[in-house]
Amino acid sequence: MALSASSPRQKMINMMYLVLMAMLALNVSIDVLGAFWSFNGTMATTTKQMEAKNAIIYAEIVQKAQNNPVKYGNILKKATALKTATNNFYNTVQGYKISMLRTAGVMDEDQTTIPLEIKNVDELQSTSIAGEFFFPAGDPSRGKGASFTMMMDSLRSLMSSLADNQNMKDRINTDFSTADVKIGDVHTTWLKDKFSAYPLAASLAFLTQYQSRLRMDEADLMTDMLSSVTDKALLVPNTLQAMVIPSSTTVMAGSDFKAVVMLAAYDNTQAPEVFLSSGEKMPVEAGKGIINIPSGGVGQHKWSGYIRIKTDDGQDKDFPFEGMYDVTAPMAVVSPTKMNVLYRGLDNPVSVSVPGVSSNAVSLQGHGVRGVGSGQYVIDPSGVQGKTAKYTPTAKMPDGTVRSFPAQEFRIKSVPAPQGQIRGQSSLNINKGTLVQNRVEVVFPDFEFDVPLRVTGFTVKIPGKPSYQVSGDRFSAQAAGAIQNAPSGTEVVIRDIKYSFVNASKIPPKEPTPVVITLL
Repeated sequence: MALSASSPRQKMINMMYLVLMAMLALNVSIDVLGAFWSFNGTMATTTKQMEAKNAIIYAEIVQKAQNNPVKYGNILKKATALKTATNNFYNTVQGYKISMLRTAGVMDEDQTTIPLEIKNVDELQSTSIAGEFFFPAGDPSRGKGASFTMMMDSLRSLMSSLADNQNMKDRINTDFSTADVKIGDVHTTWLKDKFSAYPLAASLAFLTQYQSRLRMDEADLMTDMLSSVTDKALLVPNTLQAMVIPSSTTVMAGSDFKAVVMLAAYDNTQAPEVFLSSGEKMPVEAGKGIINIPSGGVGQHKWSGYIRIKTDDGQDKDFPFEGMYDVTAPMAVVSPTKMNVLYRGLDNPVSVSVPGVSSNAVSLQGHGVRGVGSGQYVIDPSGVQGKTAKYTPTAKMPDGTVRSFPAQEFRIKSVPAPQGQIRGQSSLNINKGTLVQNRVEVVFPDFEFDVPLRVTGFTVKIPGKPSYQVSGDRFSAQAAGAIQNAPSGTEVVIRDIKYSFVNASKIPPKEPTPVVITLL
């Protein structure tokens, strides 16, 4: 399991780190460099051991999530995100160390594994390699310093968000802090504090320490994740409750009623037995009884039974259950959502349903049918010859069979002739001045469908005067002037109204009825 921050091993590493930093203040001898390298190796070994333990913890989370995805699925998701981030951080830091060792001449380009021993530790003396690697000429953006800082910030944010207590959050924020450091009265960046003026051996030890902290914090986080989900003991038999889950509470005559009966919790070391009240034993799958009862006659039916388990003392204990189901005659319902007829040239919306069957398992066959949703269709009967059409519903039943139902017959009608209107009326008395300010409109009166139309022209007829041809839906100046000069009581007729459909339409165009106006 994870090592806490106060574990003996961690205390030993921290003590070694303090001693070595104190030694660094003295002249860096070959022995000191060797001690740094030895310290680096010790931390690396500890880190590898922690990786092995972390792998065991992660495997445990994976196993639990496979056995119970509902309970542990979110924990696995978090642990996987943590594992991905920590591995990326660890491998990136390992790459940093290898790059600097190659620069120092300790490793060749073809070497990919850091050696445990170095023949000439004097090669670790350089105090400039780490600085040039992370912030050449003091600029982190020119080296790996900027990306290292960004990676550290991202890792710290993720790990802190996964911690469930403040102490753990504080520890993570401290272990992976990128805040500026104050030395005496001088402020410096964390990068320069760690990697300036130190021999390469010390810089490598710093990086290895980050890797060590990483694996320790990772272990504690995953351990906390597991402990946050308490494994609840299986409920004792006298608190169990039988559960009935029917496939459907409505059954058609000739079909079977089906349901699943199970315990809310059961002992997975023994399978329960399920019986109907008649004594007939039902098959059991994964602790669930599979119920299959012939539907019987039309009407409501009551059914019951019991689940039997053995208690710890070997006694049988029964848990009764009961339920109801309805048997209906075979039928399907096809309901036009607008009216009781279908209109040519229109997408007539229709809903189709079969009692006891999911809407997405129901379909409709017939001329001009197009599905637009679960159980929802539109029908355009424009191609139908005659005044009626039949449409047949089908359904995939809960038992997997496909069933057709009696065809439903609909009347087929044409869309009524449109009507010319002014101010919503086809015949009106109106003041001359008011009339010429209004638009001429065309609508389908008392029609259930919304079919917007646009007037493109019309003819104005005033007794004793020539007809005035108008373009658009407003009176022209000439027509308006003629109306203004006509005496009160004059009957003006708006006819030959031309129009277009605002939306694309297959409705055959018909001439609108005229508008008759008496001038006041």
